[in-house]
Amino acid sequence: MIIRPSRTLAFLSLVLLTGACSPHSPVEPTPSSPTAPGSGSSAVTITIFGTVEGVTGACPSLTMTVNGTVVRTSKSTAFGTTGGCAAIKGGDAGGVTGVRQSDDSILASFVSLTTPSPFPVTFSGNVSSLAGTCPALVLTIGLIGVETDEVTTFNGKACADLKKGDPVTVTGTRRSSGPVKAEQIDYGAGSSTPSTASVFGTVESLSGACPALTMTINGTTVTTTSGTFFGVSGCGGIRTGYAGGAAGIRQPDGSIRATYVSLNPK
Repeated sequence: MIIRPSRTLAFLSLVLLTGACSPHSPVEPTPSSPTAPGSGSSAVTITIFGTVEGVTGACPSLTMTVNGTVVRTSKSTAFGTTGGCAAIKGGDAGGVTGVRQSDDSILASFVSLTTPSPFPVTFSGNVSSLAGTCPALVLTIGLIGVETDEVTTFNGKACADLKKGDPVTVTGTRRSSGPVKAEQIDYGAGSSTPSTASVFGTVESLSGACPALTMTINGTTVTTTSGTFFGVSGCGGIRTGYAGGAAGIRQPDGSIRATYVSLNPK
């Protein structure tokens, strides 16, 4: 199995996916152009997804471990969590965005955590088993279970043409148990890794009916499907003016097809 390093929203190792450790995953570092205050070097903003393994300190200055990474919050951190900073506890799951520090910790600018949530993953390998009828397939990629449904996109080879031994890249969501729910399957050892992306901000416009919503967050169009996991507010609870974040697969038109959305009242 080939696990591709860096530059996708969420990569996790085979060890994590096969249950040897708790199932959570870091996602890609996203270089940012702004220069950190008081330094001559460029700041590096990253987003990670995972589970809170420990919390110390008092709001707003918390120190927590998320997927093995130390995360620190401050009075400048925005919390997209019901109950805000004070509600964060061990076992919560979700996402953190912030600036990587010299000691490899993250100084968080935005924290969105709830109990518990799936998280985006991307990995590659060969189909070792395949069952079911399109679009509802049950596959094993190496040792990793994967399921598809009517919202899964197949690129390079149609769903019905997939067979044992095919090299594929899977992008989807990992849950606390069970197989990965595939949002996209790309065929071919030479196929490029799907471009995953995240956006944080305020819902500026909202249309559609659950689960198929179209919204604009911080100038980016975000669409949801029956495969999207919604945080605290749920799909039906989202309103224009809510703030938070969305993560998913970047589409050719620049929009994001969301695998995870967490939005709450400001």
